[in-house]
Amino acid sequence: MRRRAFALVCLAGCATGGAEDPPTTADALVETATDAARDAADTGRADVATDATSDGIFPTEDVAVDTGPVGPCETPAGTTATASGAYTSTPADAIDGKLDTLWNSGGYSGTLTLTFPKPVLFDRVRIAAMGVPACTETYTLTVGGTAVPAESRSVSTSVAWLEAISVPRATYDTLVVDVAVAASWIAVAEVRIEDTAAKCAPP
Repeated sequence: MRRRAFALVCLAGCATGGAEDPPTTADALVETATDAARDAADTGRADVATDATSDGIFPTEDVAVDTGPVGPCETPAGTTATASGAYTSTPADAIDGKLDTLWNSGGYSGTLTLTFPKPVLFDRVRIAAMGVPACTETYTLTVGGTAVPAESRSVSTSVAWLEAISVPRATYDTLVVDVAVAASWIAVAEVRIEDTAAKCAPP
């Protein structure tokens, strides 16, 4: 029992920088431990978090960290789509989860608007697209009424996922995808919204 009490006093002394010799009587052990606890309380901190069975420091990985809300890895069910125009297709073809159906704007430019069933947290948008002929297309995204700087992507004559376009991480109720005039028919097979905090797998 005396050996156990001595170990506790030594730990408190190391944590507070004390350099005194350890006490040699049971009364002194109790008094020193009480003083150390009072000093820690007075300074508004605990010296060291210890395990009562091992005298070890609790590992930091045991501490739960609140990362806050996390958004989706796909366009949510119940989203509706409208467009500036369509040719032998519907805007809903761009959010049906299938790469073999696509929205064709019917021209060399087009705008697709997604309205979510409720506000959604996300910070990037992935688009699967194609062009006939292959070319470079410029996409401008508008989220929650705010336009994001335009970005260009190369599209081929086969449907392929393009590099994701980042938007400020926030909660939005709408997404507008505007494709500027290009030397190609505009065709979008899928639009997928993602939150990087969700660590989404590539589509």
